Amino acid sequence: MTSPQRIYLVDDEPEVRKALGRLLRAAGWTVEAFSTAADLLAAIDAAPAPDCVILDFQMPDLNGLEIRDILVRRGLGRRIIFLSGSTDVAPAGGEAGHAEFLAKPARREEILAAVARVLAG
Repeated sequence: MTSPQRIYLVDDEPEVRKALGRLLRAAGWTVEAFSTAADLLAAIDAAPAPDCVILDFQMPDLNGLEIRDILVRRGLGRRIIFLSGSTDVAPAGGEAGHAEFLAKPARREEILAAVARVLAG
């Protein structure tokens, strides 16, 4: 039996982390949620790499592209899904490192489909 695929979720809004974490766990994935990019990067340094990273695009410490650049250097660039409340950043997110991009509020089906694509690819 294989272990569930691990998803790291980063969002500075506690409600978003809780709701997305619940959705992803219900779909059978293991989820670790973080409120800052620094917490995410510390977790990646301390454990095996996640299978997928879901990032809030506009974080207080580092923005999504800055985090993406760090993850690309660590070999995780194709495992990223951006979430953003602003559709103005969609082209930058989509062109940057072949990441998925979803505008908030994303529908449940959109989130699950994006995670499935990242995990498959």
